Amino acid sequence: MTTSMELEKLVAQLQQTVQTLEDREAIRTLLDHYTALHDQAFTDLVARQKWENLFAEDAEVTYAFGTYSGRKGLGDWAWGPSVSTYAQCHLQSSNFDISIEGNTSVVRSNCITHWLYDRGVLDQHFDAGGVYQWKLIKEDRIWKIQKIDLKVAWTKGFDLAGVSKGEISQLPPDGGN
Repeated sequence: MTTSMELEKLVAQLQQTVQTLEDREAIRTLLDHYTALHDQAFTDLVARQKWENLFAEDAEVTYAFGTYSGRKGLGDWAWGPSVSTYAQCHLQSSNFDISIEGNTSVVRSNCITHWLYDRGVLDQHFDAGGVYQWKLIKEDRIWKIQKIDLKVAWTKGFDLAGVSKGEISQLPPDGGN
């Protein structure tokens, strides 16, 4: 027979398990929104603002082309000269390795990004793959991105704007084909 104390302990354990599962799903959803809004933000300023709002006020973002601190203005910086050279981006992110401790989380994920030179020429693009290291915080029960460190692991094609290494390469006359 189960005692009242044992039931209370079991309920507390189940509540903790449910909270952990809810946090993991909220984190996964946050990172999926980051990816989806990233692509939409090329042509939609509302999506760009929603993307920026995924970040904490004191966020720090490091991409190959630089580092930015703070949330305000992050979208304009991220779609600045390097990124805006491209007509469109298609970002894929996967393999979320999530560790949660209280109101903080660290996540490692993989990404593949396709950068289109021209929306009308879909077979000509620059590709890069890398690893995201994320630090997330939960503020008022909502997970936010506090830090991103993106390391590019490989590239294919010609990076016209330095989005992958901070260096610009030149597209050959044949368009890279």
